[in-house]
Formats: sequence, structure tokens, C-alpha cells
Amino acid sequence: MGESQVAQECAQWIENGEGVTVAPYCSLGECQLRVTARGRDEAEALRRGRAYEKLGVFWFEEPIQPYQRDSHIRLAQQLDIAIAIGENYFTRHQFYDIIKAGCADIIQPDGGVTEWLDIGTMCDVTGLRLASHGGGPGNVNVLCALESAIYIESGSLKGDEGFYAHPMKLRDGCLYIPEAPGMGTDIEPEYIRKYRID
Repeated sequence: MGESQVAQECAQWIENGEGVTVAPYCSLGECQLRVTARGRDEAEALRRGRAYEKLGVFWFEEPIQPYQRDSHIRLAQQLDIAIAIGENYFTRHQFYDIIKAGCADIIQPDGGVTEWLDIGTMCDVTGLRLASHGGGPGNVNVLCALESAIYIESGSLKGDEGFYAHPMKLRDGCLYIPEAPGMGTDIEPEYIRKYRID
């Protein structure tokens, strides 16, 4: 199969939503595509990764199962497209292992502030980029403190964050840091009253 045919097939996968999620990340009028594959086998991930490169896709997220570390290493060595992983790892120790092994180009942590800061420091000193896998006010604050941060995942910001006392603002593809004291994670008292179980 020729390269242009692979690229056409890849475009068809994206159009059909066949095992991939495509997310446009837009900021100040510029958009880039990220593709999430959710655990293909190594050979198929390599084939698709090469096609995504031809289409100019910015990153290939979770291309294979997270426990297949050696496959991640080989994939990262063979592809020019950035490999993004992290949503299935939860501690700085796990991230240390995948960073040291060269499994990815972009690290996507979840979890609490302390772990995030440690993981972010590892990215800073190794030259890797960091993008959040979640989009709450805590994530925004931590990303603003990290040199390696590039993006925040804002898919969870659908206008239904009415439980925050100070809702976050998303304008022109930019998510603004909470202006409230602290992390900006205070819960709206009315929301607590409404859903409280005595």
C-alpha cells in the first residue's frame, strides 16, 4: 500500500471514528489535531502513526496498551509524531519509569498537586513536554507553575461546572487561571445544599 493511500485510509478512519478520537486543540485562531487510539497493537499503531504524520497530526495519544512499555519505546523511536501517554499512570514512580525508558514525547498526568509537580519537574529536567489529562482549576494552577506545560485538556469544560464558586473562563481557545484565592476549587454553597445527604 502506497504512502498516499495510507494517508487517505487514515483520513477515512478519522472521518468514521473507527477506533480513534480526534480532538482539535484551538488557541487564538490556531488549531492542531490530536489523535487518541486507545490501545492498538504495535504494528497497527506504527502504521497509523506514519499515516498521522503525513496528515500533520500533532500527537498520537495512547497508541498502544499502557503496560506495553517496550512497544512504546520502539514506537517512539520509529515515529516522528509526538507520542503522548500518561492517563493510565498514577504515581511519579510510574512516570519516572516511562520517562527514563523514552516511551513518550508528551506526558499527560492525572492526579493531585504534589504528584503533578514532581512529574512536571521530571519533564522540565528531561526536556519533555507536559499536557494535562484533566481540566479543572487545580490543573490550571499546576500547569501555570510548570515550564514544560503546553496544553490543558478542556474537554470536561462543557459549561456544566456550576458547582464551582468561581467558574473557569474559556475564551478564544484560552483557559484563564482562576482569579479566586487559593486554587479556585471552592464549591458553590448552593450546590452543596442541593446535593447534601444527611
